[in-house]
Amino acid sequence: MRFYVRDLVTRMKMGNPEMQIQGLGSLYDAESDDERYLKLIVEAGDIVNLLVSFLDSPQMEIQEEAVKILSLISGFDLYKGVLIRAGIIGPLIRVLESGGGGEMGKEAAAKCLQKLTANSDNAWSVSAHGGVTVLVKICSCGNFGGELIGSSCGVLR
Repeated sequence: MRFYVRDLVTRMKMGNPEMQIQGLGSLYDAESDDERYLKLIVEAGDIVNLLVSFLDSPQMEIQEEAVKILSLISGFDLYKGVLIRAGIIGPLIRVLESGGGGEMGKEAAAKCLQKLTANSDNAWSVSAHGGVTVLVKICSCGNFGGELIGSSCGVLR
């Protein structure tokens, strides 16, 4: 398992955008199928930092795949601190603000923020990164799907 994760990370670090997208997709599939991959990813802190850095990628597919993986990780209370220390809040808000991740990427970003801010200790950082304005805009605009609006309202709550 460790070898497989290292191989995927090498592809994501050194490959072209298509190779990065494939590596992220494979990592998401592995992570979805077996929670032991989550532990490997989180224990190797550089992987989490790499995933967070992909949220600022100009490639929409890379952003979308990275936010899906990070959203899975954020569902585990044990790993939320690792994500916060990696500086995930600002990039997630930028995904919501820019729309670069597409509708699916925005939904995953909002879900991830909702999971991370379930603990009120992390909620302040959304405001500190200018996220309240972005979230209110999403909630007040009728152009988005119900799931995105619901998650955005959940973060604000």
